[in-house]
Formats: sequence, structure tokens, C-alpha cells
Amino acid sequence: MRITYYRQNAFKIESAGKRILIDPGRSLSSFRSLIPKKEWQGTNIILVTHRDPDHFGLVPTIASRYGCEVVCASSLKPLMDRKGIEKVHFLTPGERIEAQGPEILGIPAIHGPQKAIDSALAGEDRKGSIGFSVRIEKKNVVNLGDTVFLDAWRDVEADILMLPIGGHFTMNRKQAVRAAKLINPGTVIPTHFHWKIGPYVHPARVKKFADEISSAGIRCVVLRRCESVEM
Repeated sequence: MRITYYRQNAFKIESAGKRILIDPGRSLSSFRSLIPKKEWQGTNIILVTHRDPDHFGLVPTIASRYGCEVVCASSLKPLMDRKGIEKVHFLTPGERIEAQGPEILGIPAIHGPQKAIDSALAGEDRKGSIGFSVRIEKKNVVNLGDTVFLDAWRDVEADILMLPIGGHFTMNRKQAVRAAKLINPGTVIPTHFHWKIGPYVHPARVKKFADEISSAGIRCVVLRRCESVEM
């Protein structure tokens, strides 16, 4: 399994002959695709954690051009209908589907306001947020999207956990460490750190996060833009 990271929450997973894109959106500063266009071809499945343009922006284009299947929260059905996306699986947390082989489970997620780090501060989610657990090559790859901390993750099983640490609209570093310890995966890949997104800066201390995760006995893999890791 090969995982490539493209900033924000944009990932490419290549495994078992499948190519899965997570949140192929647009940069909020340059408005360009976070995932290079040359990586779109051959995509089988797109996972959408919520509707913000830096996560959803290129989904209609890629889905239309390559006929791939899209998986998102049930609350995004009006958006998908409006954009003319036809091959869509709508999930609720706890619901499981099979899409071209991989099993995909919906996981609770709540998109936070600017500085919310805990579900008690987040209020109602209006972004159509959902996390995913993808079962592929006998591994559970979990992506939580842009979310605050939730106790509901207590029963989540993850071999590989992708989680935000930036603290703007998501958990901050301390809450992300708490989430990692709660879920206790084999490997953590942090997202949303150390760059400017529109007017917002994600100043997370990623090295300190990695040290804290490692001291808990969990492997931490920090990927920069377009870097990959074999799992």
C-alpha cells in the first residue's frame, strides 16, 4: 500500500489495484488542485469528508472525467445532485458499504469553528462531515477529516490513522494526541499543519506532536507535500 499526501486532507491511496483519492479540493490561496491533475487518471473511488472547497472542489470534475465512485455523508445528497454526480454512496456513521472491493465504514466527525478543539464547543455540523475507515489489504485506514475531538472514536479500529492537528476548525496538537491515544493505531499520519490556508494559519508543532505520539508507542509518519510512504 502506497499513501501520498498533498496538504490539507488530500491523499492518494494506491493498493490492491485500486486508486483512492481523499478530499481532492482546491488550494484556498492559489485555487489550484491540491492533487496534481496527472494523478487523477485511474481513480476508482473518491472519499469526501465534507463540503468545503479545499476538500470538495475538484470532486465533480474528477468524477465526471473518470467515472469514479464517490463516497460521502448522506447530508451531502443535495450538493451531489446539484453537481450532477451520479455514482455516489451516501453513508451515515456506523454504516458500512463495499465499493469496488474495499469496505468503507462511516465514522462520526464534526467540523469545528475557527478555534474549536472539542465537540462541546463545536455546535451543529453544517459541513456534511464524516470520517472513513477503509478496509484494504487487511488494514484499516482511517481518515477523520477536519474534525474536533469526539469520544465516539473509542471503538474505532485503525492500523493507519490520518488526523488533523492544526487547531483551526479542527483538533489542535494536544487534542490530536488525545485522539491518537484513544484510538491507538499502529501508525499516525498528521494533517493540517504548518502552512497558510487562505486567511488561516495552521501553526501546529508537528515535530513535538511526532515526539508525543512516539512516546506513547505509536509510529508517527510526517509527510510533506507530495511525499509518499509504503505501508
